[in-house]
Amino acid sequence: MRPSERQIFSPVLRTVLYWAICVASIYCGEQLHICNQLGAKGLDNWHIYFSEAMLFASPALFLKGRARIASAIIASIFLLWLWADILYCRYSGISLRASLIFSPASYNVIVLKCIPYLFRKHDLLYLIAIAADWAAYIHLRPYRCPALKSAARIAAAVIPASGYCFSTILNVTTIFKEDFRFYGWENLAISGTSNVFRQGGSLLYFGYDTYCTKVSRHKELSPSELSEIKQFFDNKKPYECDSTFMSNREKNLIFIIVESLNSWAISLKHNGRSVTPVLDSLIQAEGTISCLNVIPQVSMGFSADGQFIYNTGLLPLKNTVAAVTFNENKVIGLPRALEVRSAEEFICEDSRAWYHAQTSRQYGYDALHDCLGQEPDYDASLFKASGERIGAMTASQPFLAEITTLTSHFPYEQAQSDTIAPWLNDYGTSDIQRHYVKAINLFDTALGKFLRELLPVEIRDSSVIAIASDHNIGLTGENCYDITPIAFIAANTGHTEEIAGPVGQIDIYPTLLQIMGRDRQRCHWLGESILTYGNSSAADIAGRLHGKSDASSDSLKIQAWHISELIIRSGLTAEF
Repeated sequence: MRPSERQIFSPVLRTVLYWAICVASIYCGEQLHICNQLGAKGLDNWHIYFSEAMLFASPALFLKGRARIASAIIASIFLLWLWADILYCRYSGISLRASLIFSPASYNVIVLKCIPYLFRKHDLLYLIAIAADWAAYIHLRPYRCPALKSAARIAAAVIPASGYCFSTILNVTTIFKEDFRFYGWENLAISGTSNVFRQGGSLLYFGYDTYCTKVSRHKELSPSELSEIKQFFDNKKPYECDSTFMSNREKNLIFIIVESLNSWAISLKHNGRSVTPVLDSLIQAEGTISCLNVIPQVSMGFSADGQFIYNTGLLPLKNTVAAVTFNENKVIGLPRALEVRSAEEFICEDSRAWYHAQTSRQYGYDALHDCLGQEPDYDASLFKASGERIGAMTASQPFLAEITTLTSHFPYEQAQSDTIAPWLNDYGTSDIQRHYVKAINLFDTALGKFLRELLPVEIRDSSVIAIASDHNIGLTGENCYDITPIAFIAANTGHTEEIAGPVGQIDIYPTLLQIMGRDRQRCHWLGESILTYGNSSAADIAGRLHGKSDASSDSLKIQAWHISELIIRSGLTAEF
């Protein structure tokens, strides 16, 4: 080092500058995270974030030698996590659970394709901040500086730690003032996991995530909890199967789970044309049961949770993904409940994505056909391959065929061309709205061809065709837990009815059993058939009641979330 540099930058000053740059990068990253994710004011809870930044960068002061690189490493990892969290929040409306980062199911081609469409120019600031940290380490060379005095090293760790604890304690009352009163500690993240980060910083958020991971483990039920479960099912009344539905016992069920189908998109008109003419005709047909006011009840598992609800009759967990954590539990899956001779599942993606191979076995399917969705139109190729295989299932009727679509999955890449449904090119106020509606139209077109041409006539006429959304999707940046109704349609049932609702997503499982004539003297499911007289309410994931049934039913709908958690976490099969 030249003499002039030595005079300007003393060893201690070089170390302090390196530490200060790391503090600044972390602090700015947190503020950018809050502004981007929540639209909060830049100085909200600044004392918490600044204390955290000082604490994360403190290795630069209390360590010595090359160990001081820890500050740059910690800052880089943390900034990358903040960036990933923003990308995830732009898609889902909630924060990325730290525990899911290390799950292989979180990474697949579908997820990676979403990233370019979620990127914003100001995201480069995270890379600039990381570059600044490493430039400071390389050029200031803090590893050549001697260790600071013991008092200074202790202060470097104690002061920011004390500041963070003090700031968080002061903020605790505001953290829980409204959210805790409404949601409770167990469900606090449902208010928006982002809010936990906003009010308490990343340390509180990671602490909460650790708590959720711990309570998500298997547990032994106490006698009182077993009694609570038994009483819940004792209070539930099974549906009644009349002669119309009993005649469906020998019919097949072709169950189509549609990706991100908001009910408002059905029958949507633009430029004098309907976006979903096939779904419109199914709803209007004789023998169709439909409801366009189904309250979504998925948690952070989204599609995996929707499939879990429909296949098990249970509600998802609020603090983890059942398909990831509890895919070895024994459940009364839809194939078993329907008592079909064969059950096969058809999906577009690789079965390794989102633990689909494990859940297919868990639900009781005899075969899983994956990788059926091919570009340029996932659903068209999916329906073509499914139709060919279903045609070979005639020897094992009645059967269950479950088809899960993909074309309407964000970022709707197949619908981005102006040559696709050009009459929709001027729809909406944003690209994402236009692409979504086009994707729904692509699905509807593929469905029409499947029903008219690809599905053998003898199979179509001897099958109930059920269609349900896996979850809702926000197109204007709203939180995924803001309720946009989804749809359920069942054609060729022998019964015609339009259900006004609202009903819950959990109600579809018993509805399918009733339609297919599976009479039950005792419930093993948590929902209530949408055909039950007076069923016109649903409890969402936050415990909010939509609509109103009788007091007893509404109470059971709210309690069902707790009962489902006990059943899943204990591995208890709902046969009591």
